Amino acid sequence: MADFRCFILSEGFDYILPPLLKDIDFWFWKARMTSFIKISNFDMWNIFTNAFDFKPRKDWIEREKKMFSLNIRAMKILYSALTENNFEKIRFCYTARDI
Repeated sequence: MADFRCFILSEGFDYILPPLLKDIDFWFWKARMTSFIKISNFDMWNIFTNAFDFKPRKDWIEREKKMFSLNIRAMKILYSALTENNFEKIRFCYTARDI
């Protein structure tokens, strides 16, 4: 049983670890990643579906601070799910939606 659990965790079927995009079909990975992000924080999903406008930080209101924080968390999840080769393709993106 422990061997099976290690397989599940290493393959990203866990709610703590994002699914890794490695030698699997992109559309399968995208569906799993969509579920992972929605389960992690449903508000974070809005970062992917709505554009995030960058304004000078001095002009931010509380909602924009929260959106920026969610954007950074979403980017971290995506970075964790990519291999080094895939990361090279997106390393200059500034928002999770761009990634």
